[in-house]
Amino acid sequence: MTTEIREALNAVQDSIAVPRVDEVRFQALVRSERRRRTGVRLVAGLVAAVVAGVGGTLLVTGVGDADRGTDVAGPPDGPGRSAPVPVSLGGRLAVVTPDGAVVGSGVRVQEVVGATAGGVVVVARDHHVRLVPVARSGGETTFGRPRDLAGVPVRSAHLDKQGLFLAFVDLDDTLHFREVGADTDYQSTSLDPGETVLGIDGGSYTGYSSSLGLVLHSREDGGQGGAELTRTQVGISFPADTAELADLTLAVGTSDGVELFDASPSAAPRFGGSLGGGVSSLAPRGDVVATATSSAQSSRGMSTGVWLLDAFSGEQLPVRDYDGGPALDIAWVDDDEFAVLTDADRAELWVCDATERTCGQRLVAAEGTLSLPTS
Repeated sequence: MTTEIREALNAVQDSIAVPRVDEVRFQALVRSERRRRTGVRLVAGLVAAVVAGVGGTLLVTGVGDADRGTDVAGPPDGPGRSAPVPVSLGGRLAVVTPDGAVVGSGVRVQEVVGATAGGVVVVARDHHVRLVPVARSGGETTFGRPRDLAGVPVRSAHLDKQGLFLAFVDLDDTLHFREVGADTDYQSTSLDPGETVLGIDGGSYTGYSSSLGLVLHSREDGGQGGAELTRTQVGISFPADTAELADLTLAVGTSDGVELFDASPSAAPRFGGSLGGGVSSLAPRGDVVATATSSAQSSRGMSTGVWLLDAFSGEQLPVRDYDGGPALDIAWVDDDEFAVLTDADRAELWVCDATERTCGQRLVAAEGTLSLPTS
């Protein structure tokens, strides 16, 4: 084992300590992600976004002008542009526009995996993983016929952070890797006994089991096929809520913050302990982590907030205009924006711009619960 995450974490202070940083450098880092857009997370002409699942009866209140509900062709003009957000309302796929209007579909889902260039990947009620096309015609958003991507029932399904590769675990506990839309695997492997897959990137993945803890299964070439996977035991006696992979970074989310490691066979830790809030999500490029205060941290006295964490320097910057409660989950909408789901009776969906470091409320659910995508 190359390192072991601390078994006992210190109590969280009143708020996250934000060190003095070079803000110009940090803004340049985030803007570099905007320049690298390739469209892989666009949904048939829509800016691809986080997919949220909803359980139970839901009364939804949009934020803003709902008269433009079907026009989600793209973001508004000017610096305030924002991405539409696909969600699951009452177990059916829908899209929440930047002005808070909801465009619904009749597609029933069990779990939402994430967005790709061809649409939204979901696990259907019959445990089959499917791609639901999303398109715009005449200013209206339409949902196409779902397509089966695996051909067999699955235990779980995962997308990489760029929405290019799909991995799914079949009923025999074999993990299959393939390009989204492909009919054949480029890689497959048997999981360790009791192992749960937490994240993928190309041919690498993270898995957690009670016997082995968190294990990074990586390829030194970072590619598909070729050399055998290298197994690195990252930690044993700790609860890994998330273990996300993107490019050079492994971000392990725990109840007390984010532990950052090199996404390589060494799994070398970058810092001495956890940073940021107890709810987190790694950006698609692996450079930035969005974090927020969890309910558990709030109950211990931490002030509620959202931060951006530089995955290589450990620098943190607060995100402005967030007025929601403690976070339940975070997921990136595209390379520049991420969604924050609050942990409250009236769950709220906020969308934050990492470049401008501002947030805005997008949706309020008076009843029921919201959940963000698994990838």
